[in-house]
Amino acid sequence: MEPGTLIANRFRIDRRIGKGGMGEVFAATNVQTGEAVALKLLRAEVKTRRVSMERFRREARAGGFIKSAYVTEILEVDQDPERGIVLVFELLEGESASQNFGASSSAYGSDCTMRTPRASFTVISSLPTSFSRPVPRPCPPP
Repeated sequence: MEPGTLIANRFRIDRRIGKGGMGEVFAATNVQTGEAVALKLLRAEVKTRRVSMERFRREARAGGFIKSAYVTEILEVDQDPERGIVLVFELLEGESASQNFGASSSAYGSDCTMRTPRASFTVISSLPTSFSRPVPRPCPPP
């Protein structure tokens, strides 16, 4: 998706942040407020699959329950006529997980054995908050 593309009639794409199996995440600007946000959209080839759409909806519902300094907050869920569901997140700047665990990371030095426990602690620290409220549907088994 090109920078400048308007999503849901109010979010202007600035740049792509990342791409996963189901979706893509973009840095964007709310043209009405000027707020910098992150948008998660289903990839075009995935959004026609009913299972993928339902999983994306569950992510939005479950994400609304998680309130933690260690987890990016979902600000809202919107709809774009061409691209479908749009998850709007707070935009955080910094290293991605892959950069943090890569050899070039300076956050904890180059020794992955030092970074892994700290990163694991960060993830685990958010769990009590995540499970203090019921999640509408259980996550599928691995």
